[in-house]
Amino acid sequence: MRRSYLYRRLCVFVFLFSLWLCPPIDAQENVLDNTGAHFLTIDPFARSAGMGGAFTGVTGGIGSLHFNPGGLALCEGDIISSTHCEWFQGMRFENLALSHSMGSKGALGVVAKGFYTTGLEKRTADTREPEGMFGAYFIDFGATYAKQLLYFLPVGLSLKGVYEKIDENAALGFCIDFGLLYLTNIEGLQFGFALRNIGSEMTFKKEEFTLPGAIGVGATYRTLGGNLLLCADIEKIGKRKATVDIGCEVLILKTLSLRFGANGETRDDLKSSTAGLSVGAGFAVGDVKVDYAFVNYDYLGMTHRFGLTFTPGVTESEREHIRKLALEEARKSMIEKERMMSLMYLEKGEELIAEGKYDEAITSLDIALIWNPTSAKAKERIQQAEDAKRRKEETDAFDTGRKAFETGNLIEAIAQLDRVIELNPDNQEAQNLRNEAKSRIEEESRKLAQKQKEKSEDIQSLFSNAVKEYSRGNYRIAISKWQKVLNFDPTRNDARSYIDKANRKLLDRVASLESTLKIQVSKKDWLGVVSTANNIKSLDPSNQVAVSSEKKAKVEISALVQANLKKAKEYYQKGNMFSSEEYFRIVLRYDPGNAKAKSYIKKIERGGKHEDADKWYLKGIDAYIKHQYKLAISYWNRCLTIDPEYEKAKKNMERARKKLVELGESP
Repeated sequence: MRRSYLYRRLCVFVFLFSLWLCPPIDAQENVLDNTGAHFLTIDPFARSAGMGGAFTGVTGGIGSLHFNPGGLALCEGDIISSTHCEWFQGMRFENLALSHSMGSKGALGVVAKGFYTTGLEKRTADTREPEGMFGAYFIDFGATYAKQLLYFLPVGLSLKGVYEKIDENAALGFCIDFGLLYLTNIEGLQFGFALRNIGSEMTFKKEEFTLPGAIGVGATYRTLGGNLLLCADIEKIGKRKATVDIGCEVLILKTLSLRFGANGETRDDLKSSTAGLSVGAGFAVGDVKVDYAFVNYDYLGMTHRFGLTFTPGVTESEREHIRKLALEEARKSMIEKERMMSLMYLEKGEELIAEGKYDEAITSLDIALIWNPTSAKAKERIQQAEDAKRRKEETDAFDTGRKAFETGNLIEAIAQLDRVIELNPDNQEAQNLRNEAKSRIEEESRKLAQKQKEKSEDIQSLFSNAVKEYSRGNYRIAISKWQKVLNFDPTRNDARSYIDKANRKLLDRVASLESTLKIQVSKKDWLGVVSTANNIKSLDPSNQVAVSSEKKAKVEISALVQANLKKAKEYYQKGNMFSSEEYFRIVLRYDPGNAKAKSYIKKIERGGKHEDADKWYLKGIDAYIKHQYKLAISYWNRCLTIDPEYEKAKKNMERARKKLVELGESP
């Protein structure tokens, strides 16, 4: 179990380290050198060329065969693609690619690209007439296998052959591509990493040269209901400096695609601000898709790519079947994610228990149960942590109470020993010591009362009540009662001493709350700021820190309500009901009585897709982890309005309600 936890951490570390490593890349220059076979870096696909070649982070397209083998794992069905390109100076290239999805077993792909020109005049000396004609041919071919190693981590590997022939001279070499994708929890956002053209040296006419090795990272974000794709890549080829490629694709009516991009490598090569700019378009009819891309190479000329993609034998019923399978796969991925996240927090909780950090362990194990409410081991461990925490609190409170008793601080001793008995009513030693402390206080009070001829019974009752309030943490009430004792007998120095102690406790509590308030302000937790400010004012009504912070929080909350209300209405007008409802619920979190938000939510709740239940369920988990328990309950309630049998949502709602009760808040 410990090993699997470390393995997952290692996977994430390797990915992040690769991102950090990419721009400098100095240590890799010997491996990623390039002195030949530059045609390997030419983009053979019309769709990606129209987007500036920023394709490292894109998933599910056959263009993954060139940019990132890991993306092939997310292709559906069979795909056949061909591309023809009219290059400048009479050069052309052709590309043929095929891919086949094997479901959970992964995906296979093959590709062949030919770059060629003919009709070149052959001369071995300075002659008027050529000795003949010859051509130049550059071919690369390869096979790819890709699979989702983890539900969020597709990986792929390509084995490629490279062949060059100019006239009668030829060269042959081999290389590999490796790539992976990281699918984030943010809908539509993903990252990619790829190593390309890493292989052996080639020999051409007894001259050795290395292949144009490249390393790249990319990010993509799909938004507006999947109709807008934004892409960016950072790429480094050999010893050249790193360059940035950007692109976008707009989908219109699920049929027409418009593409725009800028390729940094081309711009730097030609030293021109317009070189590398590209536009493209795609048109889909049934199983056939036609693509076109125009790329500007400035003074060298313009290039045109024409692509044809075919997805054979997919009927409408089969498309519906594929969609259902995708939903099932998504649910399986979600179940796997729940299992892994629960296991990760469980292992973290076990580590924290071993370190004696019981509060942190309970928090971690509580989240483990949120991810998997049926985990018996997590329940067992959380009980273990709570028992250990209770034993530690009992021991610490008893030690503090005994020291207070020994130093004559009897009120503090009683307060600590009461806490011990609250934690363990069977602790006889604590009961005996508390009774002894009470007896001493009562004895001291009786002696003083008799000596000064006061109404001993009334004063003692008042004094004892003050002690009880002090033990409960009600320091202001305790001070008030001890002040009354002093009104009866101004010589009662013990009451005056206890008033000083209670005032110090009040100051400590106010200082602690002010510290909490400062953290909440820095984190912009404005609801928490209002709650904490009210607690401070209940102890110190004139506290300016609380007054000013509360005023600022109310202004910020008002702004947040308006901003989220605006976003919610925009999504509602666009027909994105899920996002609209999410923002309306955020409005109600800050302003529970907001009539507009309630009205819109009633309209939206009349609809709701079945698959939205999972989204609301995950939103609830995210809110719970952030300790936003009321918001989590709201999201899980919405999940249950769509799917009343969603058992995990029911169980998690009960946990959230218990948390609110523990915090003294109404569920």
